[in-house]
Amino acid sequence: MEGGGEEVSIKELASNLTAYKEQLEQKIAKRKKTHAFKSKARQEQLEVVQNKKQNAWQQFQTTKAKTKKGSLQEGRKRVYSNHQRIHLEKWV
Repeated sequence: MEGGGEEVSIKELASNLTAYKEQLEQKIAKRKKTHAFKSKARQEQLEVVQNKKQNAWQQFQTTKAKTKKGSLQEGRKRVYSNHQRIHLEKWV
């Protein structure tokens, strides 16, 4: 070879190529494993958040129904009785 470059045999090139190919395959396999792990973790996190929201909404619905019925009736009685007291205090 001209230009002062080192001569490399075909066997060396082939061994370097196979080593590079093996390293590349290991990197790809590692990348696939990390991607699968992260996807699974992300999916589990979304499920946890979704379950929390669902439970909160269901709890809100059940407590709202119970609270709303009781508080409206009590609120009406309380407002009406306060109104009567104020009215009576003014005239007495």
